[in-house]
Amino acid sequence: MYIFREIFRSKGNSKKLETNHGYSVITDNDVFKAAADKFGEEQKNYEKAVFDSPSVFNSFTREKEISVAEIRCALSELLQDKQIIYGFSSLLLPEKINHALKILTIAEQDYRISNASERGFDEKNAKKLINQADSKATEFCHHIKNTGPWKPDLYDMVIAMDKTSVEKAYELILSQLANPVLNFNDESEKRLEEFRFESKAALELCKKGFDVDISASDSDLELTINKKVLFLSKLKNELQQAALEIDGVNNVEIKIGKHYYKADILANMEFTGSPRALLVDDEQDFVQTLSERLAIRDMPAVPVSSGKEALDIMDREHPEVMVLDLKMPGIDGYEVLKTTKQKNPETEIIILTGHGNETDRDKCMELGAFAYLEKPTDIDELTDTMKKAYEKIQQNHS
Repeated sequence: MYIFREIFRSKGNSKKLETNHGYSVITDNDVFKAAADKFGEEQKNYEKAVFDSPSVFNSFTREKEISVAEIRCALSELLQDKQIIYGFSSLLLPEKINHALKILTIAEQDYRISNASERGFDEKNAKKLINQADSKATEFCHHIKNTGPWKPDLYDMVIAMDKTSVEKAYELILSQLANPVLNFNDESEKRLEEFRFESKAALELCKKGFDVDISASDSDLELTINKKVLFLSKLKNELQQAALEIDGVNNVEIKIGKHYYKADILANMEFTGSPRALLVDDEQDFVQTLSERLAIRDMPAVPVSSGKEALDIMDREHPEVMVLDLKMPGIDGYEVLKTTKQKNPETEIIILTGHGNETDRDKCMELGAFAYLEKPTDIDELTDTMKKAYEKIQQNHS
């Protein structure tokens, strides 16, 4: 098996290997299509999962993680001997696939612009496309590898195409492919089967709300928690139980990974069916603490600290429920309420203010607010109000 990791779209080497040595080429589009066919989703959803930044609600919905897990499953079922995996999908292969040769081709921007010019792009558009490609590569690689895409440790070979001809690079790759370590054998097939097994297990756990790294050995799973969580003991117990329920799993070992203390996400909780909620308040400590308290009550919400940020998110994400402060610098709560109800009238907005009065209450309700609460409010009252707002949305859609 030959793995070709290519960012800059010079396919000369892979084409020559395909033509001269019987390698079949699998592109990202092939993998996305296989995932779409297998899981009944639109192919564009997988392209978005790989190339776009995650939604602000992704910590709760796990949409990106589920899509990537489905892509990994599809890739694992496509793999066999003598293949070129051309593109971002190759980064999803685990280290255990050690009969693969991982190659990165790189080049300075001037060389890449020159290549683009030969294909009919002007310099301005070429730079734009290159920057977009680099941003996509960085986003995806950081998401799955916790590092940038140009780190040499990710690859067996790094070839500078602006300093090496396609023919020379092709010969260099051929010389490495002659290494007996890369021969496909019974051990290689065993590793592929383990990859298929752990990919399916990872998808099942991801759909249940767990975000962990998985490694399989025969019917045993090793699960590594690499993101900071609340209630670690509770998470371990739930994770152990969920993993043992997967068909074919006999034993489960749970470890804490080296990246555990570098993230700040909440623990696994049953967020399925909860609203996509937004908390808007310029008091950052208050809104962050409130977000955590709501999450504990199975009512996750994304905290933001300005009216402008809230409106920007509304344009992109269309949250269903918003908890909104009134007195904020810049764009205040009245403007956010008015603009949101004009653009997204189905969004239910709960006013939560410490400086209100009856006049403010009447004004907010006239502008379309769902409820008006004053600080300090009881957390259970706020939670119940958010649930009622969400129930109203569901009734309107039924």
